[in-house]
Amino acid sequence: MSSESSIHPPSHHHASMRLKQIDGLRFLSFLGVFLYHHRSDTFWVGSYGVSLFFVISGFLITRILFDHELLTTGGLLTRFYARRFLRIFPAYYLVLSLLLLTAHPKGMIWHFTYLFNMKIFFWSLHNPILAVLKNWKGLGYHFWTLCVEEQFYLVYPLALTLPPKKYRLHVLLGFLTVSIALRQLFRLQTPQAFYGALLPVCGEYIAWGCLGGYLSARKFAGQAMAPLILYSGILMFLILIRAGEPNAPYHLLQFYPDYRQTLYGLCFGLLVWGLWLNDDVWISKILSWKPLAFLGKISYGLYLIHPFSWGLLPRLIGERNEASSSLLLLMRLGLTIALATLMWYVVERPILNLKKYFSYAPSGLFG
Repeated sequence: MSSESSIHPPSHHHASMRLKQIDGLRFLSFLGVFLYHHRSDTFWVGSYGVSLFFVISGFLITRILFDHELLTTGGLLTRFYARRFLRIFPAYYLVLSLLLLTAHPKGMIWHFTYLFNMKIFFWSLHNPILAVLKNWKGLGYHFWTLCVEEQFYLVYPLALTLPPKKYRLHVLLGFLTVSIALRQLFRLQTPQAFYGALLPVCGEYIAWGCLGGYLSARKFAGQAMAPLILYSGILMFLILIRAGEPNAPYHLLQFYPDYRQTLYGLCFGLLVWGLWLNDDVWISKILSWKPLAFLGKISYGLYLIHPFSWGLLPRLIGERNEASSSLLLLMRLGLTIALATLMWYVVERPILNLKKYFSYAPSGLFG
């Protein structure tokens, strides 16, 4: 949702080029989440948009760390955190502040400290999760995913820096293994809880992205294998969704106690890795289409804002119920895009221009 994609790309790209197909994929991830929130019974497959977001984040952050050799230079790692701050905090705290002024939801201190995913987990230990999440739109409950990502950004670079360089792959595999094991443990000990909101559990998706980013950065696969990687991910995803809709309540929670989470993580990892390696195939060209790429670029704002369109739209058009579900969908989406675009040009882009003071290379080549 908020990862940079203007990082050092494959060798056949110009170094300052933004990988637009990744931006396009990021927008499709958001669109899946938006459709799921509009009608979860019809667009249940959209729930995997969050999972795909996590994989993209893990992949791109790993590429940033390895392409710029940030793990070997403390000063550059500091610049990484500064750039993360500029990318994430201003828009997040702006939306939080507006939410505090208008809705006064519970648990705002957990939002402001990026710990709301843990708060939801604690709530679900003593209350049915469906009751916890009831009427969640407009209350910022979807920020739990952003809390997961921020916790990842803080911990992950340090986890790779501490051990010797030769053990970095072991760290990634360990992260993946521990995540799978903890998911099974939570399933046995607290099956009613929203344990999928905790970084060690949903972080499995991030770990698959990190693993793909590492293998990509280390040129584990050449261009000859690129189509195989991409189409394996696509085929695997089609097979998984053909297997059918997951059962409640894990349908709602988006993360699953069985093997499906691992399979989805693997297929999304292959998909992102494959798109990174392939910029001249048909799917990359579609995802690189300028409108899609732009919407992917502002996807962080889209995700931040989108649930509030459910409450804001009636105030703008009046309490009319005759609109069809399709029309409401388009109106909500249009309102979300308009607000996110406004925030991009007024808030996000001017602040992102400050990244030039924290460039990874003296020439600013990597932006």
